[in-house]
Amino acid sequence: MKSKGINVLSLFDGMSCGQIALNRLGIKISKYYASEIDKAPIKVTQHNYPETIQVGDVTKLKGEDLPQIDLLIGGSPCFTGENLVMTSNGYVPIKEIKVGDMVLTHQNRYRKVLQIGGEKKETIIIKSQGSTKIETTKNHPFYCFEENNQDFKFTWKNIGEFKKEDKVVSINWGITKDLENFSDIDLYIMGRFLADGCCWKTKRKNRKDSYIYKFKISVGKHELEDFKNKVDDRFSYIEERTVFNAFIYKKEWVELGENFGHLAHNKFIPNFILDLPVERLKIFLQGYMDGDGHIRKQASKVNIYKRNTTVSEKLALTLSLAIQKCYNGVSIYHTKRKDKHIIENRVVNQKDSYEVSYSEYEPKFSKYKSFKSYTTYNLTKSISFKESGINNVYNIEVEEDNSYIVNNLIVHNCQGFSFAGKKLNFEDPRSILFFEFVRLLDECKPKYFLLENVKMKKEWQDVISNLLGVQPIRINSSKFIAAKRDRLYWTNIPNITEPIDKEISFDDINSNIDEWIESERIERIAAWKAQQKPLKNATLIGSKSKLPCLIARGYNQYHSGMILITNGEKYRYLTNEEAEMAQGVPVGYTSICTDRERSHMLGNGWTVDVIAHIFSPLKNEL
Repeated sequence: MKSKGINVLSLFDGMSCGQIALNRLGIKISKYYASEIDKAPIKVTQHNYPETIQVGDVTKLKGEDLPQIDLLIGGSPCFTGENLVMTSNGYVPIKEIKVGDMVLTHQNRYRKVLQIGGEKKETIIIKSQGSTKIETTKNHPFYCFEENNQDFKFTWKNIGEFKKEDKVVSINWGITKDLENFSDIDLYIMGRFLADGCCWKTKRKNRKDSYIYKFKISVGKHELEDFKNKVDDRFSYIEERTVFNAFIYKKEWVELGENFGHLAHNKFIPNFILDLPVERLKIFLQGYMDGDGHIRKQASKVNIYKRNTTVSEKLALTLSLAIQKCYNGVSIYHTKRKDKHIIENRVVNQKDSYEVSYSEYEPKFSKYKSFKSYTTYNLTKSISFKESGINNVYNIEVEEDNSYIVNNLIVHNCQGFSFAGKKLNFEDPRSILFFEFVRLLDECKPKYFLLENVKMKKEWQDVISNLLGVQPIRINSSKFIAAKRDRLYWTNIPNITEPIDKEISFDDINSNIDEWIESERIERIAAWKAQQKPLKNATLIGSKSKLPCLIARGYNQYHSGMILITNGEKYRYLTNEEAEMAQGVPVGYTSICTDRERSHMLGNGWTVDVIAHIFSPLKNEL
């Protein structure tokens, strides 16, 4: 080993797990250069290793500015996590998409998600008349409508290369499947419920598995007669101060109502409604607009617009898809509001609102163009292309069609390794982070290197192997620690041995804290917060179990990656200290950050024990 220690360059360094591994092995470090842009892990690294030299954005780093590097390491997308992707189960945040999910493509059909990925990148805002705001990288391909006099074509184009006259493309819902068991009145009631309804069940006292079911629509007193004329006698009515509440006391209607979202800000039109034949979908829309719409004439009296306002982005988007299927293009207008507002001397919470407007007849001078399968829109010039900083970005690869729908707009795979016969090169912006590693490997010419990545298609794996000149080693962290993490490692470090299973389970890292939560409370909190069912979606861990792979969006949040510790009767959350042990990180290493920041960086980090195993031959080599 060098007497003065080695020089290390760590790309996408995170919380510096590579440095932990080297120190654990007693390998002396002369200088440790870390390329990272996320403030929280940088804070953790500098707190634990203050001598670390932070060099910033990898894309701006040059090998010639560094001394001789002995070891190069790194682990190597394009929408921010809150952007919504249309799946067979409706809109889902892209950060929650999983391999195997079915997403809608530009061919108006569902195709399987093959791969997912994420990183931090500089992003811009994109907004059009028919979509809500999207944050994306400049090099992500969008479906583009190009028009030149009488000629036009649809093509893929990086959003940052759109010209002033180019239009983005929205899907016209092309799937048609009727709900034959539902009458026209049923569909009208569903639409009215989406506008002004809610539903719930209440457990009967002293009666096991017995509930009272309530499906409610609030009807203004001046609207009551019109409402009764459009529905049948299935409702019971209770008069309140300003409205009549119309009730159906049937389980099947409550279960149906649950498909439309819980609470106003979570409402949406489910896919089985969007699938309806046009004439039947119009009946549903009429019910919705009777409850929550209004009509506005233009000053010129040429066009008549119907409008609706909602606090749910998903509802604004799915309502727009329904309108595009039945009529024409739409306009979605977003209003940013303060968190608090005073009404009748009461302080109330308020959320941003979305106004959707449209005409049942194609208006003159419209700024959109309607085609059989698509509607095209201009980009909103006052908002689009504004830089929005450095953010977590996500990307997915989709089977066959290589496309998906984000906030109503059609986008292409940002295909870092999906090349269909094309040779990858350093200029391919879609693969920029991996190729930054390749570039710096060439510029720095270190004696040893290590690249970590997730399992992937063989063709992607072969591309990396050919460029790095080595085949990957596959190691599951479960052989070293109490959590699973199956990864590929490309390295030229010699004499790496097959790891021996240490047979560590959660019992070995269990902190045994007495902070149990009753299962009914977990379900109740989850329903209130995000309409999730954690006891069905979460991974339940007993004392002898292995933890699943920790993920970057957190292990104690209400989503499918949630982890709950159970003794068979009660449940609790995985602690950050247990997560640190599950990644081989010293307990308390990340404690200077918030719980959210800690779970994010631990989910993104390397398993220290695996990296130490790979580095161990260096004690005799350097």
